[in-house]
Amino acid sequence: MDNEVPESPTPPQPAGSPLERLKAGLLASPAETVAFSLRGAVVLFTVVALVFATSSFGSTAYYQALFCFGLASIVRLYQRCGAPKFSSDYLRNVLVEDSAHYVLYSLVFFGGAPSPAVLLSPSIYAFFAACTFFRKSIAPAISPRLEGAVKKIESSASKGFTYASNIEIGVFFLLLFRLITGPGFHELVILYMYIQFCMLRTTSRRNAYPRAAWAAVRANIERIVNSPRCPGIVRTLYQRVLQGIAAYSEQRQAPEHQQ
Repeated sequence: MDNEVPESPTPPQPAGSPLERLKAGLLASPAETVAFSLRGAVVLFTVVALVFATSSFGSTAYYQALFCFGLASIVRLYQRCGAPKFSSDYLRNVLVEDSAHYVLYSLVFFGGAPSPAVLLSPSIYAFFAACTFFRKSIAPAISPRLEGAVKKIESSASKGFTYASNIEIGVFFLLLFRLITGPGFHELVILYMYIQFCMLRTTSRRNAYPRAAWAAVRANIERIVNSPRCPGIVRTLYQRVLQGIAAYSEQRQAPEHQQ
């Protein structure tokens, strides 16, 4: 599930009844139609999970949303990279695709306790991707006015993707808080896997919003750390954390340069 719109042009609408035109639009790209259905399910289940967050019904909807989101991401990844191949080039291409990142995202949280905040970012991406497909393949068969209305919604996609990236950062701090207040092996594993997800997001081929969001966070932290009021021990700890991250990044990149 990524934030880029489908690259295929709007399918031509043949003459005939609205039902025939709708059928032609849906059959023009079966994979996109399947992805559209899954994304619609993600949005629906997310709403249910948020409304009924304290009940078992909401918990079920939470896992259903993650499951549909993961499937939609797999469909999109197949569209982007094709069938899996045992090659380093294929792996490199996969690792910079948003859809691959969100397959990992779904797996990370599918095994944990329900947390509705986790669904906010996926539902935003699913919503705007579904809007794009609806405008290109469904709205023309129903009404030109409907197509124009959906276009207006899509015009706010940039703000939506920015919110989604900020939410993903918020989820990181939420997981960190959980680990501090209730340390456990399960919380540590989830946080570690989520850190891998966040690092992958900053390498996205098509989505610059995560990089911009993390850059803004770092700028704000450095402004606070470099303030004269900031204790020296905090500044030293922050610098050591940055050094550790830099060293870890160099270790990850070394095998790629050797190939």
